[in-house]
Amino acid sequence: MSIDLETRRDAETILFALEQAPDGFNTTTYRQAKAQLGCDADAADCYLLDLHAAIMLLSEAHGLKLDMSRHDYKEEGLPFVLDYDVWHRKDAAANGMFDDEASPENRDWRDEHDGIIADTIAGILFKALPAHTIPPKLRFSYENVPALDAEILRVCCGFEAAGLSFSLDFELNTGRGGNRIFLEPEPEPSAGNVSLTCEGMDDDFTAAWNPDTAKWDKPLPAKQQGK
Repeated sequence: MSIDLETRRDAETILFALEQAPDGFNTTTYRQAKAQLGCDADAADCYLLDLHAAIMLLSEAHGLKLDMSRHDYKEEGLPFVLDYDVWHRKDAAANGMFDDEASPENRDWRDEHDGIIADTIAGILFKALPAHTIPPKLRFSYENVPALDAEILRVCCGFEAAGLSFSLDFELNTGRGGNRIFLEPEPEPSAGNVSLTCEGMDDDFTAAWNPDTAKWDKPLPAKQQGK
């Protein structure tokens, strides 16, 4: 999923608010859009659908588990009006809850995809940014993309550096799955549909990185470039 800057900013606003909520807090994306963003009843369904998807995708990066399991296998309505419970992942991991989804730093084992994703993120960022500007630790989230002949993960990573907020999204083909000749080695993981953007945290600066040319569409501020 590629998240536009406005939707991402709105989703982050809601997630920062939910970080302050107690465990078990029950809400919906629509309620939060009204409370945190001032959205009214005339808000477009397409925007609210995108906002809900962004919140779910980015929630792990905020240390949250938004539990909608009560709605599994039910036809109840649009997802942004369905309620979910808010859980903080550090508490959940400590209590043995949601171990399969807790962030890597909160568990004593690693997801089978963590290494591949981390290597791919590093490969992209080292092409786009000076090494010294990349934070030593990055948080990411991912979801499986339905595919008949491959294992595809949709990855989202966000971080801040030198007064800029960066957003990285891409689809990762892990090289697993698909039909191969017996004993044929698995292909190397590859990233596609790469979107790397940044925006100023204190101004209206925005820029996008082109993965084909490995260049930004405009120069980043000198502080970010390390000049």
